[in-house]
Amino acid sequence: GEMTAKVFGRVFRSARYEAKMEVESEVCEDQILNDIAVQLVSIDEAVKADVTGTTRSIVSRTYKLLNDVASLVQMPTRDESHRFADQLSVIRRELDRDRHWIGNPAVTIADICRLFDTVFSATYRLGDTKGDLLLKVFRTMGGTPGQQAAILARNNSQVKQLENWSRRFGFGARVFTSSTVPENGSFDCVVCVAWPGGDAFQRLARRFLAPRITVIGYAFESNWLKQCHRRLRQRPHLPGFSQTEKSELM
Repeated sequence: GEMTAKVFGRVFRSARYEAKMEVESEVCEDQILNDIAVQLVSIDEAVKADVTGTTRSIVSRTYKLLNDVASLVQMPTRDESHRFADQLSVIRRELDRDRHWIGNPAVTIADICRLFDTVFSATYRLGDTKGDLLLKVFRTMGGTPGQQAAILARNNSQVKQLENWSRRFGFGARVFTSSTVPENGSFDCVVCVAWPGGDAFQRLARRFLAPRITVIGYAFESNWLKQCHRRLRQRPHLPGFSQTEKSELM
């Protein structure tokens, strides 16, 4: 019946999308954010060797702040600025308290904090280059009539912002996060405004919602995408049926 057609329709569409799936990266520039990422990668070995978990804790907080900041597509709102300042002061507090346990990476983390100070200064055009690129990507797609695009936001608070952005420019794109991906969505392209993380990206790719995924990212996000895409290529995977769908089909 209808349910059978719907379920098989999804699997056929997925197979078709997988056959021609493209993952593209549109790179925007921000030297300071890239420097922060390079410095974080430089202390990876220390994190692996960390017995107490202290270095791991502060480094994961720093990665989170970098990812949050990198997802901006416009200058941060007052709320966002406060949140970033709070995150940075927690990192500094941990650094002061645990410097002895952290050892050598402490110097690198202190440098990273100073780079964040620059990024958060009032004159820094944080998020602007990514916003410009997002607009360019959508305008390029807009040249094809009937193109249905969706946007993957980093978190729930960004969904509203991107819906407003999409309406303002008349794109009417569907916006969701990696935890609210529509079950039966079908789009021509899904645009990620930031690197969602390896697991979330693989989950998204394996839903086969679209034949094309475009990640708008800084150089370091683009590198993470390349690493993840290699893993994805090694293990393609078509969606199975959920329990309810199985019971409807049997």
